[in-house]
Amino acid sequence: MKIPLQVTFRNMEPSSIVEEWIPAEAEKLDTFYNQIMACRVAVEIPHRHRTKGILYHIRIDLTVPGDRIKTGVHDGYVTLEGTVDWNFQRNGAEACARNVHGIRGVLNHIAVKPKVSAVEITHQIEEALRRSAEVDARRITVTARDGEVQLNGRVRSWFEREEAERAAWAAPGVSEVIDHIAVVP
Repeated sequence: MKIPLQVTFRNMEPSSIVEEWIPAEAEKLDTFYNQIMACRVAVEIPHRHRTKGILYHIRIDLTVPGDRIKTGVHDGYVTLEGTVDWNFQRNGAEACARNVHGIRGVLNHIAVKPKVSAVEITHQIEEALRRSAEVDARRITVTARDGEVQLNGRVRSWFEREEAERAAWAAPGVSEVIDHIAVVP
């Protein structure tokens, strides 16, 4: 990261454990995308009267080079165009645009252009499926071409099917996932 990490605590006293954990985790982001310009993390306790459930809300804002995504606004609608390497970048740009006050809608025309070969995409998804305790990878076949991934096979539950789809979207260079997995209990 080009700008030092910024950590903010809201509605709580700073925690030394959290202050040590966040920089270690933020450094890992550079292994996924080495062009991050800045990272801001906000940590807060949502409701002091709660005794169970979420302990912290954590918000992470990343700044990346702006030359890859172009924006335009017309009649309250934001149009996003350009190319990115990962689907999470495409979704993140859309989420940022939606958070702007007064925006009526977002037209996301950002394309995911993989820098990864189809063979590598397939291999990474198959490895993720094998690592998952929730998915029986032997029952799913993965094919990739030009960033498009097709999942075929049979699983025992909807949860298992959704996990397989999440694993596919998490692979670098994936621009579309076509899920042909049948749920057969």
